[in-house]
Amino acid sequence: MTLRAIMAVAAMVATLVPSTAMADVDWVRSGTDPSDVPCVEPDDRRCTGFDVRTSTVRIFQSDEGRRFLTITLRAYSRPFDAWMSGVALDTRGGGRVDRIAFLNYPLGAPMPTFTRCGIKRAEPDSEPRQGVYQKRRHGEVATCRFPLKWLAPTKRPIRWYVISNWMFPEPTSMKDRAPNHDWFP
Repeated sequence: MTLRAIMAVAAMVATLVPSTAMADVDWVRSGTDPSDVPCVEPDDRRCTGFDVRTSTVRIFQSDEGRRFLTITLRAYSRPFDAWMSGVALDTRGGGRVDRIAFLNYPLGAPMPTFTRCGIKRAEPDSEPRQGVYQKRRHGEVATCRFPLKWLAPTKRPIRWYVISNWMFPEPTSMKDRAPNHDWFP
């Protein structure tokens, strides 16, 4: 294969891979929540559940012109075992939830049928669509990204609230709601 052919193939492959490195941020909002979930092992800096410190919702456009929404949750400390967070979104106004995003951190190796992040319409029979999940710093930061067209927002700012739950060895009543009342932002 000639150098010219290799360069042509490399250029074609590069256009197929989505890039968000030089993305333009259209809109970003963050909210904070007090530390209000007790730690079982405070000396170990691991707590039950995912005590939300901050949550951020961001809309950006990739270099290819595609628009995405990301949700980033930051915890006060490293979560102990598995947790699950639901993010209720009001993207159309009217004060009610119209989309539900979720971020999950399963215990151990990921199971093939276990979706770590995604979004669905706030309807009982709605099927979730899987987003792109990223975990950083021992699980203290979790991010979910999905195409903005899955939301079809009609208003800004998008409002949201988060509910997190400790999931291992079984779901418990220990939950964190962020903010404690009402909506972000």
